[in-house]
Amino acid sequence: MKILSLNIRGVGGANKRNYVRDLISREQMDMVCLQETKCSDFSREKVCLLWGTNELDWVENKVVNSAGGVITMWSNRAFQLSSFVNGRNFSVLEGVWKRGIGTHVTIVNIYCSGSLREKKETWNEINDFRQGQLSKAWCIIGDFNSVRRQEERKSVVLTTDYSREIKGFQ
Repeated sequence: MKILSLNIRGVGGANKRNYVRDLISREQMDMVCLQETKCSDFSREKVCLLWGTNELDWVENKVVNSAGGVITMWSNRAFQLSSFVNGRNFSVLEGVWKRGIGTHVTIVNIYCSGSLREKKETWNEINDFRQGQLSKAWCIIGDFNSVRRQEERKSVVLTTDYSREIKGFQ
């Protein structure tokens, strides 16, 4: 299972689209989770340009006021979607990972804003969803805009509220 997570900080430019497509092709990705797309609508044509072929599916969570936005794309050969739910800052996908033994998985693609209040709400929402789904394999991936330890990011001063909250989410 090869999953790429990337905060793209806007997917509108040709250079970024080319970078993503080349990375998917070179690394032979099965699934790609992009955060902060800043794109309000992904047409099939736009998604196929990003992926490089038309043998894919995707779920998008649209931007709010030109901020945020996530899209999860996958190869039809690798993953079969059963259901999905979009939260305010995330998408939850449930399905079967076709490679290997056909494992049932839940994938969460998340982008959190800088607001601690919004992060707490998002983390609580995902934790509530997880409570009834503990028997499945989970992959929570994305940009949490949080650090657990000061060593994770040199340019950020770690506050106890932020570090305590992300540790509680694990």
